[in-house]
Amino acid sequence: MRAAFVPCLPLHRPHTRPQTTHRAPTARLGRVSGRSTVRDANEEYSSEVAEAERRYGRRSRSAAQKEAAARDTADAEYTRLRRRLLFDTLFVGVLWIAGTWSFGSVTQAESAILGVATSMVYVLLLSPDVGQLKEAGGDILASGKNKQPVRFLLLPLLVLGIAKTHGALHILPAVVGFLAYKVALVLPLVSGEAFRE
Repeated sequence: MRAAFVPCLPLHRPHTRPQTTHRAPTARLGRVSGRSTVRDANEEYSSEVAEAERRYGRRSRSAAQKEAAARDTADAEYTRLRRRLLFDTLFVGVLWIAGTWSFGSVTQAESAILGVATSMVYVLLLSPDVGQLKEAGGDILASGKNKQPVRFLLLPLLVLGIAKTHGALHILPAVVGFLAYKVALVLPLVSGEAFRE
């Protein structure tokens, strides 16, 4: 009977690190008598940078910092305007609710509250679409992420919901309350804030 050869693996390997040599690619580095040197790499890099600056002009770090600061300023302005629209919508809605409460009935005021609440939800659903449009550079077709058709269904759902109450709520105060965001959009034009820089 012939014994089969079974390779024997060591049970314990010594903790030694294999020695590695870091070699730079020889295509990028100049060779001096068969050896790569750091000096040649630095000279080649400097010559490539000089050639790129000669062709395309020098771009300083301050230009990149200015672009980043401009983006941050635009983002802060967008956030400020979004909050302002929400506040103005709420302000106009509260005025509408107070008017319907004082000059109408309690059910009309409840309808107005429902309409203003729907208007606030509409503005909150509108904000991500505007943010995606801003990221796409203003191109509506390039953004292609308009996945919030719920926003367009809010007014019909509001009207249908009120119609199902069989007179417990009124449609007209709710629809006017829903349009509070439209009035809030016009407020900066009336106050003159839209024309200031």
